[in-house]
This record gives sequence, C-alpha cells and structure tokens, in this order.
Amino acid sequence: MKKMKPKTTKKKSAKFSMIKKSRTGTRKRASRKKSVKFNLAKKSLFKLVAILLLFGLNGSGLLAIGKTQAYFNDEEKSEQNIYTATTLDLSATALADFSPLVTPSQTSTKEIIISNVGGLDFQYNASSTDFSGDADLCAELTLNAALDSINIYSGKLFDFIAPTSTLATSSSATLDLDVSLPNSDISLQNKTCNFNLVFTGWQIDLPDASQGFSDTEIIANSVSSGSWNNVLINKVYYDVDASHGTDANNEWLELYNPSETPIDLSGWKICDNTSCDTLSDSNIIPAGGFAIVTNSSTTWNYYWEIPDDIIKIALNNSVGGGLGNTADMLVLKNPDGLIIDQLNWGTPVSTWANWNSNLWNPGATDVPDGHMLSRVPTGYDTDQASDFVDLGPPQITVVSPNGGEVWWVGRTSTVEWLATNSNGADSALSIDLWYSSDSGVTWGNIVKGIANTGSYNFRVPLCFDDGHGDCYYAPSETARVKAVAWGPENFMVQDWDMSDEDFCPPIDYSLLLPEEIEMLKSMGLWEGGDEILLIDELIIEIATTTDELATTTAEVATTTPENTAPPLDPADNGGGEPAIEPAIETPADSGESSDDSSALPAETTEPSNNPSDNPADNPDSATGDSSSQPADTTENIPVAPTEVSEDNPAIEPEPAINVEPPAPVEPNPGPDPVPSPDPVPAAPAEAPAEAPAA
Repeated sequence: MKKMKPKTTKKKSAKFSMIKKSRTGTRKRASRKKSVKFNLAKKSLFKLVAILLLFGLNGSGLLAIGKTQAYFNDEEKSEQNIYTATTLDLSATALADFSPLVTPSQTSTKEIIISNVGGLDFQYNASSTDFSGDADLCAELTLNAALDSINIYSGKLFDFIAPTSTLATSSSATLDLDVSLPNSDISLQNKTCNFNLVFTGWQIDLPDASQGFSDTEIIANSVSSGSWNNVLINKVYYDVDASHGTDANNEWLELYNPSETPIDLSGWKICDNTSCDTLSDSNIIPAGGFAIVTNSSTTWNYYWEIPDDIIKIALNNSVGGGLGNTADMLVLKNPDGLIIDQLNWGTPVSTWANWNSNLWNPGATDVPDGHMLSRVPTGYDTDQASDFVDLGPPQITVVSPNGGEVWWVGRTSTVEWLATNSNGADSALSIDLWYSSDSGVTWGNIVKGIANTGSYNFRVPLCFDDGHGDCYYAPSETARVKAVAWGPENFMVQDWDMSDEDFCPPIDYSLLLPEEIEMLKSMGLWEGGDEILLIDELIIEIATTTDELATTTAEVATTTPENTAPPLDPADNGGGEPAIEPAIETPADSGESSDDSSALPAETTEPSNNPSDNPADNPDSATGDSSSQPADTTENIPVAPTEVSEDNPAIEPEPAINVEPPAPVEPNPGPDPVPSPDPVPAAPAEAPAEAPAA
C-alpha cells in the first residue's frame, strides 16, 4: 500500500499540471469563442439590417407599382420547307330569271348552279337581302327552296336563309327556287319584287366567314306578278276538218278565266289580223271557267258533249275576218281597249291591220287541219310561242254492237271499241258509253269515265240514266250505242262514234230485278201473273192445219193459259206495233192464205200477212252473235210440216219459269188464253189495243 502512494501522488501532480495547462487553453478558447460570437452577431446584425433595408426599400417601391410585365421570347428554326398558294373560290350562276309570271294559281321558278372552282373545300350558305320594287308584293311572296332536290326552306321570301352546306373542290350543287303568291288580292297584279341572293363560302374548319379565307357571290333577282282577274286565249281551232264543219262557220276559240272571280265579257273584243268583233251580250265566265266563241251555233253539233257550265258564244259572223290556216293572229281586248292576251301562228306580216310589235316571230307552230293550238296545261302562260302546242283529237270506232245484234234486258252484254290517242298514250284516254232507243235521236248514259280498255261488260238494265233522274227505257227495235273518247288535256279534245245500224234489246223477264218489275207495273206494262213468259224461250210450233196448207205456221206457246208477255216499250203506247203475244195469228186464222209463211222470231211484235214485215223474212233485221240471242230469232224455219215428237225437241214446249211478282197487280187487258201446243193450230189471239213495240 505504501508503494502505491507515490504513484498516486505522481498521478495527481501530473493531472494538476495538465489541468493547469488545460485551463489556460480554455480561457484562450473562450476568449476566441466570444470573439467569434461577437463577429457572428455583428454580421448577423448587418445582414438583418440589409434585409430590412431591402424589404423596406423594395416594399415601398412595389407598393407604388400597379402592374408589372414579363416578356418571353422563343425562337424556332425550320429548314427545307415548300409553300404552295391556293384559293377558296365560290361561283353562283343562273341562266335565267324567275319565270313565268307569278299568280295565285301559277308559281315562278329559277335555277341557280353553285360551284367550287377553287382549291379548298368550303362550307357556304345563302340568304335574301336588299329588297326593292313593290313592297306589298315582296311581303306576300313565299319561297320553296330545294338543294339537289332536297327541300331546305319553305317560308316567306323575305326571311330566306339557307342552312350551311359543304362543297368539295371541283363539285357543284343545284338550288331550285319556287316562288308562289298565296294572296289573290287584285292590287298585287302586274307588280315586281327585286331582291339579291347572297352566297357566302368559307374554310371548312372555321366557324364562319369572319376568319380565314372566304368568298361571296351576289345574284340579282326579279319576280313579277301577272294578271289573274283577266282572261286567256286557251285554244284556237282555225283549220277545220270535214268531220267538224267548215272554216267559214265552225272555227272557234276557247277563253279561260284563271281567276277566282267571275268575269263579264260584255264589251270585250276579239280581233284577228284584219278586224275585230265585240261581245255585246252579257256573257259571264265563272271563276276557273271557259267560254267557246264561234261563228255558228252549228259548231256545237259536231261535238258530242260540251259541259253545261261552258259559256257558248255564237257571233253569227266569222271570227275577225276569218282565221288563216297558215298564219294569223288573235287578240283579246278588254272594254278599255287594253290588250289582255294575244297569240299568233305562222310568220306575222307587218302590213297586217292589227299587227303590233309584241307578236312572236316566228309564231306558234302551224297545225294540220282538224288539230288545235292549245296551252298545255290549261292556262300555262309565259308570253312565249312555246306556250301553245299542237293537239289532235282522239280517234274512236264502235266495234260492237254495230247493227243486228240482240241484247237482252237483264243479261250481261259487251260494248267493244277501238280508241287511239293523237297526243300520247292510248291509256290516257277516258271513255263514255251511251245508249239510244231511237236510232241515235235521244240518249241515256251507260257509264262515264272508264279506262280505255277496248271493252266494257255490264248488265243491261230496264232503264238507263237519262241525265235528269228519269228512266230512259231500254227495250227497243231501234237501239244504238255511242262511244266517246276524251283526251286528258281538255273537254274539247274529244271524238265519238256510234253503231252503224240498229240492234234489238228485248226483255228477259226471268232476270228482272224487283224494282224493274215494279217499274213495269207502274207503267201499266206488267200483264204477268205468278208465271212469267220468257221471251227468249218462246216456242215456234210448226203444225199442219189442213191438207191444203203447204206452209208452216208459227205458234208461241205458254205453259199456262194465264201467261202473257208484257209489252216492251212504254214510249209507243197508243201507237206503233203491239207487244209480243203468246199466240201468233196464222194466215189461215186470219182468213187469208199464203204460199210463203215463215216462222216468226221471238221478238216479233205483231202478226203480219206481209212476209217483209216480219224480221225473220228480213235477213238484215236480226243478225249477230249466237251467244247473245236465241237461235229461233235469227233463222227462218224450213217450210215443211213438222209434228211435235221426241225427234223434234226444238219445238217441244218447255216449262215456264215461275217468277213471284213483288205484289199482286191487276193485269191489263191481254189476249185470250192460249192452249198448250198440239198438232192442230192454236186459236187466234187478240192483240192488245195499246202496246209498245219491242
């Protein structure tokens, strides 16, 4: 332990020495640290002061500045570039202005071609602007616009703006404009509306023409109104053919009133190249109506039917000085002497007394005889010679019935004809059929307005339409049929033909309708009871009456004594031939003999001692199709005695067909009952005092 003490002392001494040295260094370091801290504090203070000064100075400056601007700059470089120049070019062209004159019944049209003639596709639109002229007319006009046949606008012309469309390079589009006038106020007549159509095109990738490339085209337009409270010369027939009369008497012209109000023609004048005729009488053409002006009223006879509402004016002198067949003119003047309408055909001559500078040269086409110059369609008016075209009448021929046929009332019959159209397809014609019971003096209608098929099947009625709501009685020995062909252009484009000879339509009583039976009763022509004699089944009986009788006798047999045949034609009551009787008086019964007695056909109406009075003896009186008449009406019976037997069924009496009348009726006085046929002649029958012809 003692040895250790010195060591300990030594260590403490060393430590003390070290501590002493260390304290001296520490003081130096502390002094240096204080100096550093002071320097740092000093520098920090300077920085703080600088910062405060900077913010103070800049803050006051910034507060004085309201806005600052910063500028940026950039630079790009592109090498080896090729630049090509091109154009945006819209073209709008129109070959003609609006035509014809617009009226309440006629539109005015115009076509505009829009083309892309540049190197850029573009989009475009169109609008109406810059209106002038008559403001009232402009305000009333309406417009329908179609682009390449697709409707793009319908409305007032004043408000027209077309929707935007596109057009590729080297392409075009067609704009069709159709202007109409819905207002018929006469104050709008003969006025003009002027306006511009503006077409604007611009780049296809831009919203409108305010940016990029663009192009504008302007087209000037004029729409003029016509007269609709006036009259037009619609047709003229100046070269008359033989089937329609003569030039001197039967030339005619047709006037048309296109307005919505009637027009009185009193005081109006019609002139040709030499003179004028004044229409002195009051002739009022209805709205949309027609008038025919001619020399002689015989003109009406050459046309089958001119409608009742057509005004017919006969001047009783030639139209003007007589219309020329190769060149002439027609002028229509109102009572004030103003030319309302005119036309001319052929080449006009300046030395004509009524020549004026508005005549066409050359005029409308000269037409062949029998043809007419006509506006097609009716009222078409552009004030040009081409308004008038050549119209020829149709041609029609009745093929059947044409004479000698037998139609049966109650059965189906056929009318056949051949009709051709001079102005177009034959199928465009319409056909009317008429029936006459007096060889063409009077007529009843069968049918109107049927297609031109060449034939028409129908049930033959007891009565046709007489046009006045009354019965036109069909049964007759002098019947004819008429066929009328109508062109689609106008009622004056017509032709007709009728049967060359008469034919006969008796009655099949078994096929009468109840109302037809009642009609016969009301006429006093129904004599039947419960059983009705069938005319087409009348039996011709040939019997030997005496050894001296060398000819045959005909008997018409019935199955019951009460049966008698009704008369066939009420128009002949009190005169003419009596109706068919159930028994035929033979020459032997009448107290006379004959070497040439022939069997009478079913439709024979009265026994006669003169063979020429009987249709069976006259081969021209009853010929025709075997399907439309019984065999015993078309052939003479051989002159040979014949008995009723199984070998001769043709003369065997057949049972009558029972027809129940709608109501009992008091029969008219008729012939005495006739017994059933047997080999001996039947008792003579007394003919009715009054009975119409078959």
